[in-house]
Amino acid sequence: MWTCLTGPTALLGTSARDGVQIWVNEINEAGGIHGTEAAPGRLRRWGSPQEALASVRRLVDQDKVFMLMAGSTSGATLPVIP
Repeated sequence: MWTCLTGPTALLGTSARDGVQIWVNEINEAGGIHGTEAAPGRLRRWGSPQEALASVRRLVDQDKVFMLMAGSTSGATLPVIP
């Protein structure tokens, strides 16, 4: 997940983060994914579209995440689509 947790769009980012945590809790209460407990994993903060792209690159290249979700705004999501 990459989202803004501070600044003018923080409400979007914190809401997305909290929603993901609720979803993860529900998955785990139901037995996880194929018996494995889910975890929200790494969260990256961003401020500009360039920082969003750098954050996603770190999530994919360094952290080797299984899934990406919740870019929260078009400014953070559009640069990472390619």
